Amino acid sequence: MASGGRRFIDVVEPILRLMPTVPKPKEALSMGSRLFWTFLSITVYLLMSITPLYGLSPTTPSFFMSPAIASILGITFGSLAQLV
Repeated sequence: MASGGRRFIDVVEPILRLMPTVPKPKEALSMGSRLFWTFLSITVYLLMSITPLYGLSPTTPSFFMSPAIASILGITFGSLAQLV
């Protein structure tokens, strides 16, 4: 880049100053706390993936009912996890 050219960060910096930020934590989380929240989020997701949606019949033909598409996208047709 030429010596008189402007860098991208110089152009974007005034906009970034106006955006809200999240402050850095005062102390690091313990490994036990991290594992707890990871386990909790995985458990909630798995429960959502096996909970069927009310009013949908699993026999309705759909593009997403294809086993190949379902395995690629990691979805189960008609579950709460599909809404996320």
